[in-house]
Amino acid sequence: MSRFGLQPARRALYDERWSIARAAEQINVPPRHLAGAVYGSIPPSQPVRDRLPILLHQPLSALFTEDALAATYQPQTGRNARQRRDAAWLTGWDAR
Repeated sequence: MSRFGLQPARRALYDERWSIARAAEQINVPPRHLAGAVYGSIPPSQPVRDRLPILLHQPLSALFTEDALAATYQPQTGRNARQRRDAAWLTGWDAR
């Protein structure tokens, strides 16, 4: 079930012919995180907020709803939190 609903970023990725996996690789975030953010399951992390608008040449407000942007991404909580922390540590990705 989606917490924030399908985000406009999903349509923008589709229109620009970006797969979630390819876009995630390009902006250097885990594909599951980008998928969760664009499908509205989780709020976007700071790297997604910083890099996705550059990749898609659109403002952040056009890619995510106000509710999704108002929420704070917290990788230390929720399902699979330990795996996310461990993966972040192993890859050097700052999950904050």
